[in-house]
Parts: sequence; structure tokens; C-alpha cells
Amino acid sequence: MQLSFNPRLHRRILLGLDFAFEAFSDKEKFSQATTGGQRSSRVGMLYGSVAAGLVSPPLSRFELALSVGSDWVAGKRSIENCVDCHSEDLDLHGGLFLEPLILMGLGGRQNVRVSLGLSYRDYPGDSDLASRTFVKVLISGQN
Repeated sequence: MQLSFNPRLHRRILLGLDFAFEAFSDKEKFSQATTGGQRSSRVGMLYGSVAAGLVSPPLSRFELALSVGSDWVAGKRSIENCVDCHSEDLDLHGGLFLEPLILMGLGGRQNVRVSLGLSYRDYPGDSDLASRTFVKVLISGQN
């Protein structure tokens, strides 16, 4: 699950601030005896990103945007709900990304605009993150 804050400035500048936490099954897991029996590790990752981009003038109900940003990521391999168990910090690199975005206006009322968006975040440089697609609901004030 990702929480995003995407304010607009002067209708054509889109800013972005994202936070997310994800837990994964662990491909390089370890096991440890606990008071609850033998337990295996999982990986948890915390993401954050900042971005800025430009939005096209509306084309009917659609707008196009292109953002440039940077991700920060921290990860840990550990056994859930276990005190004093072994854990490992993961050395991960987020990096710069490009994110084209298609927005479809869904309407709005009283200075509030609602849009549905589809974006693709691509990491052209050195990053431990895989490129990915997002479906977004953007709620913003109308200027």
C-alpha cells in the first residue's frame, strides 16, 4: 500500500511525495528457534520518494504528465513478532526515476478535482528497485 501526496502548482506543475511499506516472503531466509517454535524470516521494506513534473493542457478529459524523482528505500530481514531474534539490515539503493502519467478527470465540486491516473515508474540508472506500474486516485484543489 502506498500513500501519496500530489499537490499541483499553477495547474501545470505536479509535485509528489510518496511513502509505502511492503512485506515480502524471503528468498534468502534464515530460521531460528523461538518460544513459538521454529520460525523463518521475512523481508520488510520502507519506501519514500519525492518528484516534480509537468502536466499537459487537458485533452478532453485526459491530461499527460511526466515527473522526475528520487526514491529512498530501507529494508530489513527479520522474524516477525520475535524479541531478541537475529535480524539483518539490507543495503538497498533507490535512485532516480522517470514517471510518465496519464490522468483522466472524473469530475469534482467546490474547488476539488478527482482524477484517475496510470503511471509507469522507470529507473534508468543504478537502482535495486524494479520498474513498476501504479494506478492512482488523485484528489486536488482546483485553481
